[in-house]
Amino acid sequence: MKITLEHGNMLFHLLYKVIENIYCATGQPNLALDYYEKAKNYLEKDELHVSYAMAGVLNNLGWAFYLLKDYNKALEYYLQAYTMLKNINLLETSSNIIVLLNIIAIHYTQAEWSTALEYSVTAISTMEKMKITKHRKYADAIFNAGFFNHNLYIKSKNNKQLNDAEKYYLKAKTLYEELNIVDQYYGILFLDLGLIAEAKGKKSLAGPYYRKAYDIFIKVGYTGPFKLQALENAQRLGY
Repeated sequence: MKITLEHGNMLFHLLYKVIENIYCATGQPNLALDYYEKAKNYLEKDELHVSYAMAGVLNNLGWAFYLLKDYNKALEYYLQAYTMLKNINLLETSSNIIVLLNIIAIHYTQAEWSTALEYSVTAISTMEKMKITKHRKYADAIFNAGFFNHNLYIKSKNNKQLNDAEKYYLKAKTLYEELNIVDQYYGILFLDLGLIAEAKGKKSLAGPYYRKAYDIFIKVGYTGPFKLQALENAQRLGY
């Protein structure tokens, strides 16, 4: 039977339920991979490959490999999904944003800051074209661009990257405040703003940023290493 786009979309939603029920509920990504491979082979029998649904299958395959910590294989499938969406001119879609964020997550995991930044800028541009600028995903993409620029600066000491990191972080700060988001990432944002201010010799700004970061970590119950770093830096500068 020839698979129509409608059938492909139905299969895409079914696959989503499979991944939710199998590896979110039972923690068995290998079973999910078996389902995805079968679905992928089934879809390939159609002469048009039902490209949109196929991109969903490829993305979910990447997700399963990500859970298995096979990041190279996960990236391979994410990039295939991205290419497929690009080929059918569906880059300005929520599906593509998900794929882009997944690609960014892989490069973040492997500390590939430059490539992660490149895809972050693409994700930001895509969401702006779609007018999705009052959403958590957009705010996080802006945060990520700041984070990646800052890590690139730490490695290269390139002042442009330091300035870009500050620009993105300040924009993310505004977005988080407009969306009433207060979590550990909001705290990390202030910690990094403190580090950036100190790198620029602005200790009078750095101290309050560090103290703000520490206060946020206390408020949200964060107990990771950034909490102690924020406190020690604040105390060192007399805050």
